[in-house]
Amino acid sequence: MNWKPDLIWFNNHEVYGTANYNVQKLFMNHQGDQLLEIKANGFTVPEERKIEAITGAISLGVDASAARYSEITLVNNVTGEVKTSSELSEEVSNLPDPAQNGTAKRTLELGETEWESYTLNFKATRTAGNKGFVFYFGKADGQNHLYWELGGWQNQDSIVASIINGRNSVLTHSMFTVETDVEYDLKLEVSGRHIRTYINGELIILRRWAAVFLMSSLSNP
Repeated sequence: MNWKPDLIWFNNHEVYGTANYNVQKLFMNHQGDQLLEIKANGFTVPEERKIEAITGAISLGVDASAARYSEITLVNNVTGEVKTSSELSEEVSNLPDPAQNGTAKRTLELGETEWESYTLNFKATRTAGNKGFVFYFGKADGQNHLYWELGGWQNQDSIVASIINGRNSVLTHSMFTVETDVEYDLKLEVSGRHIRTYINGELIILRRWAAVFLMSSLSNP
């Protein structure tokens, strides 16, 4: 009842569809079966925009949880160059009660990369809380970036999403639940506009991001 608008309403005695529900039902039951050819003249040829790779800052965070990150490496998939923080074991915390966070950071900043094809490998363990992890990449600023969230909505899913000028769009979604004191071996692969995520060696998400607004153009208007 707290969602507005809903397509279906109910009370203690009845369940009924709204006007919007009936409009959608009409579309479902009366789909068109004729295709009309349309031609238009006089338009200029649109200018092609170069598809930029996903580059920018990378950071590891949490949502309503605390976590430990370790064995972090960033690999250039083209040259084989490796930037490693393999000896690093860092705690981050963003629990609902600020008193529980102590001196832990809210995010672990890994710096920026201009590599167009790279793989981020790391291990993550939730140590407290009831949700999961958030991994930011392709970050121009707080209003423009991509992120991989693991154990998001009610600790039930894994999503890759983009934020452009503060607007959030989920690019792909799958189910996953994070458990406390379980170490996860995680991998994020970015190649051009292609994104792959792995949990314990298993491919979870495969996505080519083809947004109209590119992160590089947002950061350098």
